[in-house]
Amino acid sequence: MANIYNELWQMFMLMLASIILFFLLIHSLIYIAHYYDKSFAYSYTKLYAWSGGILMTLFAIINLLTPPAGLFLIPGAILLFIAVGMKRFPFKSKEE
Repeated sequence: MANIYNELWQMFMLMLASIILFFLLIHSLIYIAHYYDKSFAYSYTKLYAWSGGILMTLFAIINLLTPPAGLFLIPGAILLFIAVGMKRFPFKSKEE
């Protein structure tokens, strides 16, 4: 039985590493595209900031009494700040 748990743990760690690497790859490509003034990258970053900010803040408020969940209020507030800033200062290409 211990062997099964060991194999499940190894599979879990492999999947976690794969997901993190995929996340880093996709976001690196998005930020490189944003550096080259691609409008889809700006739209993705704006959507990510709004959805992440709202969802993290709501998660933190709903679970405020549990200390680890309450910490989601910090990145949620930062993402909302970024989203409001992106709304206030819209995308402008370098050619304009």
